[in-house]
Amino acid sequence: MIKLGKLKISYERGRQVLLFLFCLFLAFIIWSIHKLSADYSIYLNYKVNVTTDLHGRAAEASSNNLLTIKGRASGIYILQHRYIKDGSSVYIDVDRRLFKRTSSDNDGYYLFSRDVRDKLSESFGDDFEIENFSVDTLFFNFPRQTNRRVPIASMYSATFKNQYMALEKMKLVPDSVTVYGDYSLLQNIDSIRTDNLNFENLEVTKTGVVKLSEVRGVRFSKKEVYYTLEVERYIEKSLMVPVGVINSPADKVINLFPAEVKMIYRIPFKSAQKTAEEKFKINIDFNDIINSINSFVEPKLEIMSGDVLSFSFDPQFVECRIIEKFNQ
Repeated sequence: MIKLGKLKISYERGRQVLLFLFCLFLAFIIWSIHKLSADYSIYLNYKVNVTTDLHGRAAEASSNNLLTIKGRASGIYILQHRYIKDGSSVYIDVDRRLFKRTSSDNDGYYLFSRDVRDKLSESFGDDFEIENFSVDTLFFNFPRQTNRRVPIASMYSATFKNQYMALEKMKLVPDSVTVYGDYSLLQNIDSIRTDNLNFENLEVTKTGVVKLSEVRGVRFSKKEVYYTLEVERYIEKSLMVPVGVINSPADKVINLFPAEVKMIYRIPFKSAQKTAEEKFKINIDFNDIINSINSFVEPKLEIMSGDVLSFSFDPQFVECRIIEKFNQ
């Protein structure tokens, strides 16, 4: 009985000790949260990373010196700044007019801290309140970069509803862009692509804005462009058209097989009600016959009337036989 009593007392004391330790730990957590939530006046150092659009120079740079700021911040923010990776870097976009050239360095520029106070405050948000700057000037290096103008290639795929088609290729505004970067990179760039666009079952013209696909190490004068893909409803027609020969010498006779081809063409649906029939003239150039390998030549449409969207010939090639004329 005595032993049981002793065990009972020991068990009760253990519970009390555990409860005391838990309360102590909880009190420590509450105290820590309270302290970390409080604001403190402190000096913090930042590496300032800027983006800008200086003509003919790199678009990004990091400050050569640290920006020392006195301000107020919560204990949590101070802890993050000191112990979390990249906590001491700040990123801002700066108007090129705020940069001044340094006289001692061809690539050197400087920036007054007070001129970007609003940008820095916006970057910090409510976590850090700037009181003053201990460093009034920030120094940067923007290396020179070459540039060239290149066309923009539209990257898209489109399907259309029955009897609808694109009038022409996608239009881009602007249709070219200036690229900046090292010469070794730019010499291999002949065009800049847009992001991929996908359209399905189109029956109306599509317009919008599309971003340009990034190229590592290269900066663009524009990051996005406007596009237009004109879509039109059409009807399909066909007719037989005789094939002529141009630039034929007077002492040569050209026999064509066949002498006429079937022309299949598409016109806008809105033009289908016109009473006037479309007129076409199809020819083969004698010089193309001479240069052909097997005497089969593709005829060319020389004259076309009406609003024709697209056309094709059946057959696609005509056999041409050259016959000498004999003097009588």
